[in-house]
Amino acid sequence: MKLGSIFLAAAIACCGLASAGAASAATFSVQTTPDQVANATGLKGGSTVTFNDLAPGSFSSVSSGGVTINSNTGSLYVTNQYQGAYNTFGNSLSNNGHAFSEMVFQFSQPITGFGFFFGASDVNWTLSAYDASNNLIDSLLISPVSDSNAGDFFGILGDGIVRATLVGQSSDFVFIDNFTTGGGGPISAVPEPATWAMMILGFGLAGSAVRSTRRRQTAFA
Repeated sequence: MKLGSIFLAAAIACCGLASAGAASAATFSVQTTPDQVANATGLKGGSTVTFNDLAPGSFSSVSSGGVTINSNTGSLYVTNQYQGAYNTFGNSLSNNGHAFSEMVFQFSQPITGFGFFFGASDVNWTLSAYDASNNLIDSLLISPVSDSNAGDFFGILGDGIVRATLVGQSSDFVFIDNFTTGGGGPISAVPEPATWAMMILGFGLAGSAVRSTRRRQTAFA
């Protein structure tokens, strides 16, 4: 086998392994600030809904920044009653006491990720993201944050997210603020450790093949 062919075969094999082992989705749970969200989570090129452009009150749904938020079990409430506490910064979106335990997020076009500051929860909540065929992309179990005001921010990264749900284990009084979406191209595919090992092995085998070829060429020279 010619030297160029050996490296080409190895490169194709390794690229295939990298693609097969690349993570296509990821969840995150971080403590950050509004101006550091993009750097802390990778949510870049999208938009942020602060709810500050809405007067406090009750809503059947809220649409802003390419996302429509509603609930199948009750009304939404925009409030500033607890601003500065429970991971809120101004107006925030609430379920007004234990009115419901589910929120639905519908995106106007496929996105590459989303997240939000979340506060006051006393039970587990599950955040799930879906594609246009209603396939689950990824899900995140959010443990109670209680009265934390440390900038607890949760979300999911993944290609082609068109809908998401946030479901509580039971009725719970919670707040959401600075709902942020990611835009642009697909998320970066980072090879997993096993993939890196296979890639290194592939190039090692290619190197062995080259050395073997050179020995044969020397022997018959």
